[in-house]
Amino acid sequence: MYTTSATGRPGVAIVFCLVLVMAIFSPWEEVFAKPAFQGKVIKVIDGDSVIVLAKNKKIEVRFYGIDSPEYDQPYSKKARRYVRRTLLGRKVTVAGIGHDRYSRLVAMVSDQNGTMINRSLVAEGLAWVHPGFCRKKMCADWKELEEKARSEKRNLWSGPVVIPPWKWKRTRKKRW
Repeated sequence: MYTTSATGRPGVAIVFCLVLVMAIFSPWEEVFAKPAFQGKVIKVIDGDSVIVLAKNKKIEVRFYGIDSPEYDQPYSKKARRYVRRTLLGRKVTVAGIGHDRYSRLVAMVSDQNGTMINRSLVAEGLAWVHPGFCRKKMCADWKELEEKARSEKRNLWSGPVVIPPWKWKRTRKKRW
């Protein structure tokens, strides 16, 4: 039985507790996830960002949970070519998670066959699973794929020194 107020409705405490439980046990973005939509990739920005045309709107999409090499890092061009070859000019399904600090839609992106590009880039050794931003259950699977790509020395894992982009940016001096 639950507590009610004088009006016979559930008490504020119960509603508060429900919201608190949802926030604790589900990542905030999963609680308020946006519906998926389809569009066409009209531009590949880099190995983890594209522009999707949907309903006559251009939407910049950042792939959720991964980070591909920066422009001046080894394998940056290869990651971009992979995304271009896989998605450019093709229909995709975009499942939005939220927006980043640059107002890009952060999303999981799948091709017409249902293959998720976020996952594929990691499996091919062309992106890292970002430890600070990949928090969904699937990230554990992606981490295993990253370890497999590393052990098989695929692409960015083939070199002796591999620096993830979030650390690479810290080592680079700002150029004004």
